[in-house]
Amino acid sequence: MAGNIEVLGNGRYRLRASIGTGKNRKVFRKNIRCETPMKDDGKFPREVELELAKFVAAVSENKVSRSNMTFRQFTETVWLPDYAERKLKTKTLVRYKEMLDSRIYDALGHIRISKLSPTHLNKFYKQLEEPIEKKSKTGEIITENLSARTIEHHHDLISSILGKAVKWDYIVSNPAQKADPPKVEESERPFLEEDEIKKVMDALSKEPLKYQSMILLDLFSGLRRGELMGLNWTDIDFINNTITINKTSNYTTDTGIYEDTVKTKKSNRTISMPVFVMSILRGYYSEQKKYKDKKREKGKLLFENDKLFIQHNGKPMHPDTPTKWWPKFLEKNNLPHVNFHGLRHTNASIMTALGFDIVTGSGRLGHARKDTFLNTYSHMLTTKEKGVAAAMDKEFNPHPKQRKVYRLKKI
Repeated sequence: MAGNIEVLGNGRYRLRASIGTGKNRKVFRKNIRCETPMKDDGKFPREVELELAKFVAAVSENKVSRSNMTFRQFTETVWLPDYAERKLKTKTLVRYKEMLDSRIYDALGHIRISKLSPTHLNKFYKQLEEPIEKKSKTGEIITENLSARTIEHHHDLISSILGKAVKWDYIVSNPAQKADPPKVEESERPFLEEDEIKKVMDALSKEPLKYQSMILLDLFSGLRRGELMGLNWTDIDFINNTITINKTSNYTTDTGIYEDTVKTKKSNRTISMPVFVMSILRGYYSEQKKYKDKKREKGKLLFENDKLFIQHNGKPMHPDTPTKWWPKFLEKNNLPHVNFHGLRHTNASIMTALGFDIVTGSGRLGHARKDTFLNTYSHMLTTKEKGVAAAMDKEFNPHPKQRKVYRLKKI
């Protein structure tokens, strides 16, 4: 199959390739841009010839879009029913639909997927960076900016959708791969320092057993919030001092509180717990049992379940409750602000400080891959690395008195 190139001017070229003959002949066109000028001998730049070769190959393999579907049509009639609704977890699907309905469809929904370009996407990302006016809970008009991380989430969703369009032969290439969302500055994960952990534990001793158990369990297990809320008493082994994580408890407006599977296969795990945490948990178990018995006698226990954390009527605790209670507790006790997920990071810092290896840390936290632990908590490992030389010096230096550090004097 042959193809040809048409010069449009200003560095723009139109590629043509066809398939079939006679009445069945179908011509495909693709416009590209190349900054390299035409050669003096009239030959096209090599980049353009390579693009033509790829385009002709794509046409011959029937991988060029023949669809006039818009981005919204493809997403709603193909991507959602054929992939998202079958493969994604409920909470993830709800979040994706919110992103599509609130911003993405308005900006890109009307554009044909075969015409969608990196320029369209870059323009959309730039719009997302602009301040937005919205009403606060008190009715006041406030201005907010989307973070680079949030914009990146929009980019990832768009790229995922278009990636499926490529895989299923709706389009030839994924324009999101050539787009430039704002760069996300990686920051160190917030966590509690050792002295702050002790202050938190001291302040917790004055709180109800339910909240003592909730915070200490999360602090010394590193569970994700959904995993913590998903725990049943049957998951607690008081004899061997272990807990088993095999489900999550989540919430969406449409579904309410519901149970789901854990994030990955590696998230199914059994981990050991400190004796003092299990002791507090045992006290909470006895307290909750008495509470439920009294409620049951009065006919006010409306929901029967085995969850560790419940509401006053027996219904599973709302998954947002820990994230709302925790900052109020910190503020009340003049403790530094670390979000609830920071307890998971704190657990990682504890394991790192105690010298546990990456495999152990990754396993306890339920990471699908060991390098997730390394990438997420590398700053903690760097801090610990600084003590390696000192430990070697202490253990092997044949002249301990020669540990003095000499500094050059300024001249």
